[in-house]
Amino acid sequence: MDWAYLHDTIAGQGVRTEEVTMRVSANKRLKEKAREEKAQGKAQRRLERRSERDRRPPAPPGVDPDIAGIVPGPQPVDDVPEQ
Repeated sequence: MDWAYLHDTIAGQGVRTEEVTMRVSANKRLKEKAREEKAQGKAQRRLERRSERDRRPPAPPGVDPDIAGIVPGPQPVDDVPEQ
């Protein structure tokens, strides 16, 4: 942040520098708190995914779970009623 610009802009509005500093500090604390809460939420989601992965039964040997059940070739057409 360009403090000289901020000071010149706010000084022209009749606001004291101390008030600006307090406002900036408060905004910074709010941003830090939001960042910390977001990080805690991400950590919680990681733990949930890890526990789900641990509870899932292992895939049979020789089967890639990402492509299991995919049938190569032309796919069947769903019967969609025409309107």
